[in-house]
Amino acid sequence: MAGLRAGVIWANAHHRNSPDAPLGGDRTEQVAAAALRMAEEHGIPGRTPARAKFAARAAKHRSPPQPPKPKAPPRSPQDDSREAIGLLVEQCHVAREEGDDDAVVAALLPLLNAARTNNDEVVTALADAALKGATPRLLASLEVAATVAARGADEVIGDGGVETEDDAIESCSKACERLAFLGLADDATEALGTALAAAAHRRANHATLEIRGAIPEEENSVHAHATALGNALGAACAAAAVAQACREALGEARCAKAAEKPLEIGVNAGVDALERFAMMKSVETVAREPITNLTEADALLDECSFALQFGHRFQRFVEGALGDGEIVTATLLKSLQTLEGLYIKLEDAYRDAGVREALEGLESDDPLAALQDAFFVLRRGVDRAVGTLSEQAALAELHRTLATLAMDAEVFQSAASLAMRGEKKELSLVDAIDEEVRGASIEQLAIAAGGAFACAASVAALKDEVVGELARSVPLAVPLLDDFDHSSKQYDELAAGALAALFDEPGLMLSRRRFFSDVVADRVGQYHKLGDRDVLDDDDSALDEAYGKVLGHAALTAALDALPAGAPRLALCRKLAEDASNAILARCTSGQKVSAMGALALRRDARKLFATLGALLPSEESLGEGDVFRATLRPELEAATAALALLCVEAPADARTLRLSAAGVRRGDVRAALGMRRDFEKNAIAAAVSAAAVVESEGLVRFAFSEPGSVVSGE
Repeated sequence: MAGLRAGVIWANAHHRNSPDAPLGGDRTEQVAAAALRMAEEHGIPGRTPARAKFAARAAKHRSPPQPPKPKAPPRSPQDDSREAIGLLVEQCHVAREEGDDDAVVAALLPLLNAARTNNDEVVTALADAALKGATPRLLASLEVAATVAARGADEVIGDGGVETEDDAIESCSKACERLAFLGLADDATEALGTALAAAAHRRANHATLEIRGAIPEEENSVHAHATALGNALGAACAAAAVAQACREALGEARCAKAAEKPLEIGVNAGVDALERFAMMKSVETVAREPITNLTEADALLDECSFALQFGHRFQRFVEGALGDGEIVTATLLKSLQTLEGLYIKLEDAYRDAGVREALEGLESDDPLAALQDAFFVLRRGVDRAVGTLSEQAALAELHRTLATLAMDAEVFQSAASLAMRGEKKELSLVDAIDEEVRGASIEQLAIAAGGAFACAASVAALKDEVVGELARSVPLAVPLLDDFDHSSKQYDELAAGALAALFDEPGLMLSRRRFFSDVVADRVGQYHKLGDRDVLDDDDSALDEAYGKVLGHAALTAALDALPAGAPRLALCRKLAEDASNAILARCTSGQKVSAMGALALRRDARKLFATLGALLPSEESLGEGDVFRATLRPELEAATAALALLCVEAPADARTLRLSAAGVRRGDVRAALGMRRDFEKNAIAAAVSAAAVVESEGLVRFAFSEPGSVVSGE
């Protein structure tokens, strides 16, 4: 029994893992059957009462026999594929119902790929149906994103485009990308263009709403029509910029096609705004009539300039967006050309009237201000014409400005006009210079000099700041550079002539000649009397004191008052420096010889005089922008400084240590300066002259001088 019990236990355990164990029936029956088999194998008697009883109990609970299950037919690869297609279709429906565009695309892509791969009509039909069902939603998402992006774009017209909101643009670009992935790029282009056109139309209508009817006078804002035009065109540019931002998803050609629709809306709005502007402001009528109110004409010209600028900036934007935008902007360009013609006529009338009114102030106490007003009118017209971005308008205004500045024109003649002392008639400054006519008022001469310098500076500024900049982008403006250079030189010559007329005033000329002759004759300072045992003191400079009589003359006093700053004051100071330098050069190269102490005294006094003249220079700020260190007398005093340095060397051989070549000194100059020292040997001077690193010359070149009013001496 112990063996049977162990066998039953083993059988029970073995049955769990036996592949032949029956599948149905009672657990007890299974165990019993296993035990009987084991008993028979081990020679245990089969039929005992206990076994019989056990077998009967097992039979009572035995399950009826089960029919065998039929085997499932084998699955084919086609069945598996159709089941997978069904799952993809179901995923498309679920994604579309959930409203997730990214999920729709993710579900559609494998279905479309399966349709292309299997080449099955059923699969293709399922894919087409799924794509057709998803397309309206995807297109609607694109239209919403494009509308939001167009609304958020800035209303700015520029050659480089407009700024937009990054998030809105990204959403629009992503929507285009989804559709492009599904092969719906053409549909996306059409939907994008339609949405952007609608957005541009709404914003353009809003921009031009206030000018669609007559504007009440109390509600009339500054440049209302030009502002409305700019906003309308800006709305179109803002919408087109959204299409440009989708280039990576749709390609250049499709983006240009989408951008064309809102730009056409901008063209129509622009033409409407320009026509209403010309009509309501009566631009054509004003351009035909004489200017009676300069202020009103100036405001109208400003608005015309702004309107033209907006139109041409829009044109440049269209060219950048579409490549060839002439077809789109043809009607707008026609309206702009009409306005340009009227603007040029109106600008001509304004310039003539403004200059004429400004020059009427020449009879006042401040004729210089009158000239400045005239140039203000000219410069304003040029700046405004260039601001239109119209080559035709800019070139036309520059040509007419040149004609106004010509020598035979009123501006130049007014600048050259001088009132005669004691007479009411006027004398041309040019005639006064050429024919040496005397009698002009000193005060009027000084004022005329200031006016001439102001005119010269204004012409130079026009050339540098306007024409030079314009010539970089407009080839037709390049020849104007030479024309303005020529005009600028004419006014420079006029200014120089005005200063020369001042310095040639009889009383001032007498003082200048007396100073020159006294310095050369050594009556000022008496430097030839100083010996090596004399001691230099800190007394005032003899040269400074003597030249003070020149500076104190009424003509120079008036000139210093009339030319307080800027280029005119600088020119006056340079003229004074040339005068003083001329006398110093004469003393360093002629007259009585001096000792070392006399040379040092002459250099000391000359430096004090140079410092006095330097104190009269204008500030750098008054000279405007440009090169640094322009307010200096160094070029005018360089020759005199070099001559004094040669005169003060301890020995002739020391001349080789000086930078003579950089100062333009020649051998003849060195010989003359060293020869003025009575303590230098002739042989030493000759050796020093031969060893000097300078160019050979006979006589004075760099150290040439002349008496005031005569021709400069030298080679």
